[in-house]
Amino acid sequence: MGLVHKVQGFKPKKTESPAKLLKYFYSMEGSENFPLTLALNSLEAINKSAADEEEYLLCLLEDSVFSSLYVTFYEQIFSTVRDNSEMTIPLIENFAADLEEREKVISIQSHNHVNFIEKSGDCHGCSSCDNHADVAELIQYWAKKDITFFENLYVGMQTIQFAMEHLLYEVIPQNTELTEDLSPITILKYRQEIFNYTANFI
Repeated sequence: MGLVHKVQGFKPKKTESPAKLLKYFYSMEGSENFPLTLALNSLEAINKSAADEEEYLLCLLEDSVFSSLYVTFYEQIFSTVRDNSEMTIPLIENFAADLEEREKVISIQSHNHVNFIEKSGDCHGCSSCDNHADVAELIQYWAKKDITFFENLYVGMQTIQFAMEHLLYEVIPQNTELTEDLSPITILKYRQEIFNYTANFI
């Protein structure tokens, strides 16, 4: 499933609700640590630091892909915690300890995907080929240099990443009963609602 489709267009048939998880997201509204606030501040910082529009657009693309890949790792740890709830705290601690190695892997994958997009889908073989389809839909927006699209994507994915980070490290350890609400369908709905919410602020 492609990145844009995953956060915008997919409509799960099952009835799992992310309401319990979203309660913690919305409870942070108005605070300086609210995930959307952090994402908007980050967008502003990139805008100010970029030398020109071309660099700005490239930063948006690179960081959006990086965040998307990072979110995938969060989805994996949520699934693992749900299936092994008796090990919730050790699993989260191990995930945190693997930060450096995880970010190395994500950086490599992100670099490969960005190259694929910049070259309009031309790739003659890299370690991320099997997953290029996940970002192929971004090629059309990159070709049009659609800054508005990438600003929305950036803020949406950054907000989801910050929200999942807070959920994993701050919420679940204090509310371990939430592990039963971490099904793939529920997490997908969770990220979709957050992404749709951010669209009102760009």
